[in-house]
Amino acid sequence: MTTYKNIKLEDKGERVDIIFDRDGLNILDIHMMREINDVLLGLRWRNDLKVIVFRAVGKAFSAGVEVLDHTPDKVNDMMEAFVGIFVNLQRLGVCTIAAVNGAALGGGMEVAIFCDIVVASEKAKFGQPEVKLGFFAPIAAVVLPQLVGRQKALELMLTGDTLTAKEALDLKLVTKIVPVEELDAAVNALAQKVCAQSSPVLKLNRRAVDAALHIPFGESLERVSQLFLINLMALEDVREGLAAFAEKRAPKWKNR
Repeated sequence: MTTYKNIKLEDKGERVDIIFDRDGLNILDIHMMREINDVLLGLRWRNDLKVIVFRAVGKAFSAGVEVLDHTPDKVNDMMEAFVGIFVNLQRLGVCTIAAVNGAALGGGMEVAIFCDIVVASEKAKFGQPEVKLGFFAPIAAVVLPQLVGRQKALELMLTGDTLTAKEALDLKLVTKIVPVEELDAAVNALAQKVCAQSSPVLKLNRRAVDAALHIPFGESLERVSQLFLINLMALEDVREGLAAFAEKRAPKWKNR
C-alpha cells in the first residue's frame, strides 16, 4: 500500500477512509490534493467499494486550500488538483461520508458538503471565507445553491460568515450532530448500514437523485472553473488579496 505524506488511508474493502493529516489544520496544498486524487484514481476499478469516509486528525477537518497556491504561477495546478477531487468522486459514484470535527473552512467545507452524508461534532464550524481574500469558492458556487437555495448560498459566500454545527444542521448542510466523543461511532454505524446494501443498487440510488437536479455537475463545474481561472484571476484585487495575506494586513481593494 502506498504511503502518503499528508493523508492516511484505511482500506477495509467495502469502505475506504481518507484521513487528512497535515500540520493540524489540514490545509489542502497542491501536493496533498494530488495525494487524495491518487487514492481516488486507484479506486476506479474497485467493484467492492461502497463508501468513502473523509475524516481528519488534528484541530480542524480542513482550514481550506493553501492561499499561496492561488498565485498566478500555481493557480492552474491548484485548480486542476482541487477540481479533480470532486470530478473523481463523481465518477466513482459511491456513497461518501464526511466526519467533521473542528473547522471545515473554504475548500474544507467544499469537500464536506460535497459528500452525501455529513456527520458533525458539536465543535464543528463551517464557512466559505474566500471573499475576504478576493476569491470565490468554485465548488460551493455549484453545490451550495442546491443545498440551501440561491439567497442563502449568496449570503454565505458574500459575507464569509462562519456557521456553528447547529446552524449548519438547520440549513441542512449537516445530516446530524453528535458529541465529539461519539463522532467515530456515529460514522461507523452509518457506514455499516450503507455497506450492508448492494453496491450497484447504491450507485443507482445516487444516480437517480442526481438525475433530478438541474444542470449536470460536470457542466456546472466547467463553467465555474472558467470563471475562476479566466475572469477572477485577471483582477487586480486578486493580487491585492494575496499580497495582504502574505503581509498579514487587511486588503485595500481597488475594485478592479
